[in-house]
Amino acid sequence: MGFYNLKIINSGDERVEVYYSKDYKIRTGEVKKNRGQARRYKTKEQVQYEKKKNKLTNLNNSRNKINRLIASNPDLDKFITLTYAESVKMEDSKKHLAYFFTKLRRKQEGLKYIWVLEFQGNGNIHYHILTNLKINIDTNRYRKSERHKEVEREFSDKYWKHGFVDIRDLKAEGNTNVAKYLTAYITKDMMDKEMNGKRIFGYSKGTMDKPIITKVLEEVKDQQELLKLFEEYDINFTNSYSIGSFGDKVNYFDMVKKENKK
Repeated sequence: MGFYNLKIINSGDERVEVYYSKDYKIRTGEVKKNRGQARRYKTKEQVQYEKKKNKLTNLNNSRNKINRLIASNPDLDKFITLTYAESVKMEDSKKHLAYFFTKLRRKQEGLKYIWVLEFQGNGNIHYHILTNLKINIDTNRYRKSERHKEVEREFSDKYWKHGFVDIRDLKAEGNTNVAKYLTAYITKDMMDKEMNGKRIFGYSKGTMDKPIITKVLEEVKDQQELLKLFEEYDINFTNSYSIGSFGDKVNYFDMVKKENKK
């Protein structure tokens, strides 16, 4: 078990995230809690606040994970929405989704996908999917051609008999920030849903390229010296937060390759 003060997350070649603490060293591995510590009584309001805070943290973590997976897999260029013609139970919809991907994997070896669940205003379920599925559609950003609609009907008849499908080719439409298409559906509204342990998103485990995480001890004097280690990147977003018992700071940098910044 060692220590680190610099964590680097490389999501493909285009994006890198950096967490750095100048004066605080973080222990690697799991730190066990003191079981002998007395339990502190929490009021009902504190429990509700912590529950809400944890849900919001989980939503933000889900967004971050999706963003990193998308950046690590630039071949995800088809955006598919699965809808239901009638209301369906959550348990049944998850079975439908699993069978949908089973049939697609039979069609295409090396299939990649990320899916996100969405609730409509009336409570009905949608599934939004980003995938590398090879399917030819006559795509247009503003209006679908008759051939495009026919491809969607044929696809629905073969792979999704529960309602309707919408298929978009994001690269053909010129949409470069595909992450927004999925993370936009992970909203605070989901905090009010009782999911009973059901996942709000998932991805193909065996085919997706994963972000590379590096944890090291690095002696860096100041922020400018740190950023010199990443001169080929531009800063997209930066933040800082407290860590440890004495309020030490961790600085966070979200950066993209200079030639790829939009």
